Amino acid sequence: MTQSPVADELASFRDRQARDAAVLDKQLFFIASCSKSGSTWLQHLLDGHRQVCCYGEAFFPTHLRPLFEQVATVYNRSHKAGHERNRQQRSGDLQPDDVRHLYRSAVAGIMARWGGDHPEVLAVGDKTPENAVGAASLLDDFPEARIIHLIRDGRDVCVSGWFHNLREKGDAFRQQFPDLAAYIPVMAGQKWKPYIQHTRQVGEQRPEQYLEVSYEQLQADPQPTVARLLAFLGVDASEAEVRTCIDAGDFRRLSGGRAQGEEARDDFYRKGTAGDWRNHFDARCEAVFMQHAGDLLQQLGYAEA
Repeated sequence: MTQSPVADELASFRDRQARDAAVLDKQLFFIASCSKSGSTWLQHLLDGHRQVCCYGEAFFPTHLRPLFEQVATVYNRSHKAGHERNRQQRSGDLQPDDVRHLYRSAVAGIMARWGGDHPEVLAVGDKTPENAVGAASLLDDFPEARIIHLIRDGRDVCVSGWFHNLREKGDAFRQQFPDLAAYIPVMAGQKWKPYIQHTRQVGEQRPEQYLEVSYEQLQADPQPTVARLLAFLGVDASEAEVRTCIDAGDFRRLSGGRAQGEEARDDFYRKGTAGDWRNHFDARCEAVFMQHAGDLLQQLGYAEA
C-alpha cells in the first residue's frame, strides 16, 4: 500500500530529527581566532582526520543565532498584538528554550550536510574567526562543545591581513588605508587584541572545554601539537593519524605546489611563515602596534617588555 504524501513528509521529518540528534551527540567543536591567524590551515589539518569533520565559515553565534532571536521577537510582538484581550493565548509565544532548540537544530542540519552525520565521524567542528567573540554563546547553547583557540603573533596577523585586503579590495582598501601603519590600529586594536582577550576569558571560565594553540607552535613542532588537538577532541591520536593530518595541512598541497615561504601575493595562501612582519614593519609600524596592542603582545610572549 502506497503511503500518502503527508506520511512521507512526516517520515522524512522524523529521519531528519534523528540525523540532527545524532550530530548533536558527537563532539562538537569551534575554532576561534582573529582572522589571518591560520584558522583555514587548522581547519584543513583537522578535516584530514577520518574521524573529524571540520568546515567553515558558518558564523553561527554572530549571524545565525541573532536571526532566530529576531524572528522570535517579531513573532511574539505580532502575537501579543493579535491577542491583547486574551492573555491565555500568550502561551503561544516563542520562549528562549524554543529559540535555542530551533537554533541547535539548524546548526545540526548544516553540520550534517558538511558530512558530520557520517557514522565514522566522532567530532564535528566549525572554523569561523568570529567564534572568538561568540565563544561564550557557543558554550551556552552547546554545553558539551569545545573551543580551540588559535593565536598568532599580531604583527604577522597585520601583515597577512594587509596583503589579503589589498588582493581582495584593491584600490578601495588602499584609499582607506594608504599604508600598513594606517591599517594596524584596526587589525591589532579592534580585532586581534579584543578577540584574543574575549576567548581567553571564556577559557578561564571553562578550562576543561578550552584548548589554546599558537600558529608558531603548530608550525615549529606539529606532531605533538596535532596529537594534543586530536586528544582534546577525543579521536584517534595515533602517530599515523597525526601524520595524515599534517599532510592534509601541508602548505605545498594547499598552495598548489609552492614551497613554504615562497610568496605569492595573489593567492590566499600567500607565504605560510612565521615572523614575516620583520620584512614589512618599519619603526612607525612597530610604534603604532605597541600603542594599540603591545601589552597583549608582551603578555603572550611575542615581545620582551
